[in-house]
This record gives sequence, structure tokens and C-alpha cells, in this order.
Amino acid sequence: MESALRERAEDGDRDALYVLVRLMCETERMHEALKVIQDIDPENKYAQQIVASDCWP
Repeated sequence: MESALRERAEDGDRDALYVLVRLMCETERMHEALKVIQDIDPENKYAQQIVASDCWP
């Protein structure tokens, strides 16, 4: 599932990126979520906001 979301996000699907980042946050993988954002869309403020609000315990 994550690989499909990542592929879609890499193809420009922002919703897939947001779902992927949330999934990583839910499974306590904040650093991976940040890396995905950096790799795919480093300027995406909404994805960064998801990490800032959802990845902290």
C-alpha cells in the first residue's frame, strides 16, 4: 500500500502524499515522513504541517 501511495505521490497526486505522510505518522515514523516530503515535494507546506501536528506524541 505504501509503495502504491508513494508512486502516486511521485506522479503528482498530493492526496496520496498526504495519506502516506499520515500513515507514517500513525506508525511513529516521523523521520521517514519528513524524508518522503523532502524527496517528493519539499515546498509542500500542508504536508509539513501534517508532520508537525500529527507526528508528535
